[in-house]
Amino acid sequence: MISISTLRGWGFIQVGFLLSAAMAAAGVAQLENILTRPEAYHLKSVQLQGVATNVHAFPPTFNAKFGAQCFGAYTFTLSDGTGSIVVEVPSICGRLQDAITIISENQQVSTEVRIEAPGYYSGQGITPPGEFKPTIRAIALHEPIVQDR
Repeated sequence: MISISTLRGWGFIQVGFLLSAAMAAAGVAQLENILTRPEAYHLKSVQLQGVATNVHAFPPTFNAKFGAQCFGAYTFTLSDGTGSIVVEVPSICGRLQDAITIISENQQVSTEVRIEAPGYYSGQGITPPGEFKPTIRAIALHEPIVQDR
């Protein structure tokens, strides 16, 4: 015999599965949806497309753990007509600087990001004690791809 609590648990699983399936089926996420309900996208990977502006490159760093220079860290503002968000592109260690492409102003780009909703984090989305992040973060999981216009 199946208990009521088991059925309720299945209901939550089904709702979660349907929400995940709907987000995956949608393909490219609209920034308006992420900005109005960031908790629904928290720690989820989403595909974004839009125009890049305010590109800001950071200087190379040295990663002692890997014993290599790390190049290519930058941020840019991505706008898709429904909203805009700052995308953080982490540096890449162990590759030549010439092998890393940094996008230019006003380029149409596509990128897969991990969304972090506002809250307390101590890294990898772990809750308190940690640092409070007041804004929605979009961290690129791969190098952004320039789209043809």
